Amino acid sequence: QKLVDKLENQMAEYDSQLAHIQEELARPELYQSDGGSVLLQLNQQQKKLDADRATIEAEWLDAYQTLEQG
Repeated sequence: QKLVDKLENQMAEYDSQLAHIQEELARPELYQSDGGSVLLQLNQQQKKLDADRATIEAEWLDAYQTLEQG
């Protein structure tokens, strides 16, 4: 159960970070100014977080199934 809780907390943290990046990407001024390097950096961060979260989610599913099978 502790592992499941830990992984759920990690997924929540990734979700929070991804939401922040999405908020930043929604700012119009990012696209109107010379924000190209910032845009690239945000996109790279988003891609890495998405991949890391998917890995954690797969671990969570395995741990949850193990817990359910008891």
